[in-house]
Amino acid sequence: EVLSFFKATQDDLTPPTPDPKKPNKTYLTFESKSNDTNEEGKEKPDDLEISAPILLETYRAIAAFTPGGKTELGLEEGAHVDVVEKNMSGWWLVQGDDKQGWCPASYLEPLDQPEERD
Repeated sequence: EVLSFFKATQDDLTPPTPDPKKPNKTYLTFESKSNDTNEEGKEKPDDLEISAPILLETYRAIAAFTPGGKTELGLEEGAHVDVVEKNMSGWWLVQGDDKQGWCPASYLEPLDQPEERD
């Protein structure tokens, strides 16, 4: 039902598998300079530019969280996670230990000092 509401591309339905040698700590986004397309309907390569990397904020779990569904990420007290998205509902999309999922924001606190992130 959701897929019929949003127009999904094949890349959306089958994202690339993560490379275990390269941890996913930053993201690059691409912005089109114009709406020009070539004969195949694809944007011309020189029309894309890479935006600056998005640096993720690192937080610490203040309590253990047990996931209640497949989209939630379990946390152990003291675990460090990177916040990918902060949702107004109070649930944040986080990643840690090569896994990604939602957890309640109330279980997380920001790291105080930069040296804590190492």
